[in-house]
Amino acid sequence: MRVDEFEDLGFFWLPDDPKAKERVPGVLRASAQGAITLETFGLAEGEPHSLASDLTLRDGEATRRILGVTRERGFVTLDGCLRTDSSVEARSHGLIFNGATFLATWLFVGIAYDSQECVRFSRVKFDVEGLDEWLALSGIQVDADVMQGRATITFQRPDSLGLPGLLDGEHGKIRFGYSIPSAWEETKSAGVSQRAYVELSTDGWWTADEATRRVMWFRDLLRLAADQSVSVIGLTGYSREVTEPAQGGGERESEIEIIYEERNQGVADRNLLGPLMLFQRRDLKDDLHVCIGRWFAMYSEHHQPLRLYFSAVDSSRDPTLDERFRQLTEALETLDKALHGNARKDFSQRIQRLAEPFADLLELEDSCEQFGLTVAHTRNVQVHHLPIGGNDVAVGRDLLRLTYRCELLLICHFVAVITGSYALAIEMIEDKEATTKRQQVIGDR
Repeated sequence: MRVDEFEDLGFFWLPDDPKAKERVPGVLRASAQGAITLETFGLAEGEPHSLASDLTLRDGEATRRILGVTRERGFVTLDGCLRTDSSVEARSHGLIFNGATFLATWLFVGIAYDSQECVRFSRVKFDVEGLDEWLALSGIQVDADVMQGRATITFQRPDSLGLPGLLDGEHGKIRFGYSIPSAWEETKSAGVSQRAYVELSTDGWWTADEATRRVMWFRDLLRLAADQSVSVIGLTGYSREVTEPAQGGGERESEIEIIYEERNQGVADRNLLGPLMLFQRRDLKDDLHVCIGRWFAMYSEHHQPLRLYFSAVDSSRDPTLDERFRQLTEALETLDKALHGNARKDFSQRIQRLAEPFADLLELEDSCEQFGLTVAHTRNVQVHHLPIGGNDVAVGRDLLRLTYRCELLLICHFVAVITGSYALAIEMIEDKEATTKRQQVIGDR
């Protein structure tokens, strides 16, 4: 996910201290990728509930939870904490200060959970880069007459898009937020803005890991469609158990900001234009919730090929061509097992079977059987360093073309998951620029 970096001062304590008497000062930080660190310091003491205690866990050991209250964010909960560094400083007059650095898996802003309290959510809300461009639904209309110096801007918020039955007992909605100008005598400029955001909910409960997993599934669907990296922005969780007084009376669910680090997240080009995407919402033949439901079902049952693919194409570091090829072939192998079972089968035959429905799109002038053999032999050489030579092993430019074919083959199958058929997948992406640019490499044009 992507967050605004921050550094916030506050006081922090361990939740086993029921009255939070042993608070110590500290600095809470979050990076742009969501990495969470906490630095604490305080007068050394023997109280085991204090983060400044001489009895505090040593470096490399974990403490499940740290609570705090900060100047900018109020109450916070850090979960999955690991102590990574410590220091002891002696001052004049015999005073000794203990300092420590913690890494946290999760940061929950707006709440301080008890020691044994379970972190669980019934609903999450978030933005995803490129969602507005993918939906292509605007409530803004402009009627302009440049010669007369006249323009009329009208806005009608688009209706929410319901996403029922994504999984058993799980639902969603795509809603539209907006801002409109206020008119007064000294107004010099006015604008209307609209943004789409996603809500996912469950009839039961999600842990933080289960909730963010579903957020990732939706993000990866947009990543596939946009054909470039996109990030989640502004993730907020809600729980039916955590409420606060509502304006005008009654109770409402409290907002809990969720921050966590997303590793191997690539950087988007930010050129999120509809015509450059692999597909948009309007290209889908079935109802939107049906298509997303298929994607969620695939991810919940067989996440390995999907995660391997996105890790290969979205790595925050720049992998070598050999590394990318190996990851993509591993994704293909796990995909075939997901689609056709784990029965023992030759790897080249698995690749052949996957390629056959998309032979024309992959420009396999040779047979799918030969393609499967080339992928298998090339991977064996790279992984097992087997002394196999000849035309069946791709190197250099041939390896680049083979890698792009493997990538396009995975894309074809993932789009087929969404559309529900191979034929619809081919129809939807065969003439798109995102497909053509890969075919140009494959065909060495």
